[in-house]
Amino acid sequence: MIAPSTAVPTRPQPSLRPDLLRPRHRPLLQRPPHRRLLSPSIRIAVPSAVSCGTDGGGFPHGANFAVAGATAMNGSFFDANGVTVTWTEYSLGTQLQWFKKLLPLISSDSDRSKIMNSSLFLVGEIGGNDYNHPLFQGKTIEEVRSFVPSVINTIGSAINDLIELGARTLVVPGNFPMGCVPTYLIEFQSPKEEDYDPQTGCLKQLNEFAEYHNRQLLNELDKLQRLHPHATIIYADYYGPSMNVYRSPEQFGIKAPLNACCGSDAPYNYTHQYTAGARSRSYVPIHQSMFPGMGYT
Repeated sequence: MIAPSTAVPTRPQPSLRPDLLRPRHRPLLQRPPHRRLLSPSIRIAVPSAVSCGTDGGGFPHGANFAVAGATAMNGSFFDANGVTVTWTEYSLGTQLQWFKKLLPLISSDSDRSKIMNSSLFLVGEIGGNDYNHPLFQGKTIEEVRSFVPSVINTIGSAINDLIELGARTLVVPGNFPMGCVPTYLIEFQSPKEEDYDPQTGCLKQLNEFAEYHNRQLLNELDKLQRLHPHATIIYADYYGPSMNVYRSPEQFGIKAPLNACCGSDAPYNYTHQYTAGARSRSYVPIHQSMFPGMGYT
């Protein structure tokens, strides 16, 4: 399993705020981050997080290579484009290398094919953080749009590597509606009414950007499926179901879909100093919100 921070709990990194960090193999947060894993619903056990120096043991239900804030692109790409990666240095390529190092530790040459054939690989959601960094550092949406082909190519290359290693079933999620995220709604607030979707209150241009990323990802997955007809590549649509909630929140028991679950009485209940699990924050009932700032509850 290879994923960043948005869909599953992930390991903390030293570059994150120290007040949120805990030693490895302990809960990252003092209190639950209000994220509900789907794995119990579909009877899949939670995979173990991979840590440095692993000996290959302790992975009866799979392995999680996710890193909070991970990007698809590596540091040199961002350096070349004048972007500082502030959250983590571990890119998708690094996670893939971890997997390649772990594979011979958990399987022999004779049973490796069976393990790869029978495993489910979740690749993503990844790519969102490749856009978060430059957008929050002053790059325009058009400038960041030029990053999309490189991001998609890197994701596609990782999927291709996994298939060549023997993976046969892969789930690849797309991006979320970026224009509905409280952080973006605060940082990119506009005095122009036409910049907002009148039905949802989301920022139209950012959602259009997320849709563009998803279209390019789908095109890449189509190419990979034709190249590897023996594999099953499944696109997981996070965008469409999320927009259903934003368009009809009451239907899903959500009273304030654009509000962060915790923070302050600021617009969208969001304060940038607070992220999920921080001590000093105001909480609202979970049915009133969807986000702890950047990630889904």
